[in-house]
Amino acid sequence: MKISAAILGLVSLGQAHYHFHTTIYNDVASEKFEFIREIDWNLRDGPELDVFGPNMTCNRMNANPFTEQGTKVLEVTAGSTIDFEGYIEISHPGPLQFFLAKAPSGTKVEEFDGLGDVWFKIYSDGDESSIIDERLTWPNWKKNRVSIKIPECVADGEYLLRLEHIALHNASQDNGAQFYISCAQIRVTGGTGTLQPSPSDLLAFPGSYDPKDPGLFLHIWYPIPTSYTAPGGPVLQC
Repeated sequence: MKISAAILGLVSLGQAHYHFHTTIYNDVASEKFEFIREIDWNLRDGPELDVFGPNMTCNRMNANPFTEQGTKVLEVTAGSTIDFEGYIEISHPGPLQFFLAKAPSGTKVEEFDGLGDVWFKIYSDGDESSIIDERLTWPNWKKNRVSIKIPECVADGEYLLRLEHIALHNASQDNGAQFYISCAQIRVTGGTGTLQPSPSDLLAFPGSYDPKDPGLFLHIWYPIPTSYTAPGGPVLQC
C-alpha cells in the first residue's frame, strides 16, 4: 500500500513546475522580474537538472547578457524581510534555501555574474522535514510566497540573493533532483558587517554540488527517510 501511494504521489507531482518572479518588500509588490533576473520565457517553468551547468547560478539567461535585461536593484535594510512570490505554489517536496553573494568592489550587482566561490547560505529549511501523508515534507510545501530575512550582521553593499528550491520527487534517479532558482538584485544598508564569511564558508554555483550528494540522491517515498540534510553546508549565523 505504501508503495502504491508513493507511485500515485509521484505521478501527480510529475508536471507541476513553478518559478518566482515577484518580490514584496515593505508590503509593496514589484512588477514581474523587476528585481529578479529574467528567466527564459520558453523554458521558464522547467527545472535545472545539471548541477555542473551554468544555469545553476541564477537560472537560464544568467549567461545570456543579463546586463541587458534592465533588472533593477531593490533597496533593503539589514534585518528586514523580503518575500518572493510565484505564479503557482511549490508543488514538489524538497528543501528551500537562500544564499547571498556580494558584488566585488567596483562592480555593480547588475554586472555581477555570481560565478566562483562567492555564495554563503543564510537560510535552509532542510532540517525541518516531517512525514505527512506517507511522504517526506518541508515547511515550504504548497506555498507560492516565501520569505527571507536579510541578516542584520551582513556588510552593506550590493548582493545577488539566490532562492533555491530543490525538488526531490525524482531524486532516486541519476540527476533526478530538480532545481528551481531565482536571483534578486539587492542593495543592503544598515548592516553591522560582523558576518565575514571565511573561504571555507563560501560556495560556488556551479561547483559546490555533486549529483551523488546525500541531499540530492535519495529516495524520499519508500522507505521514507528518518532524517535529511540539505546540500551546501550549514547556515551562517550572526
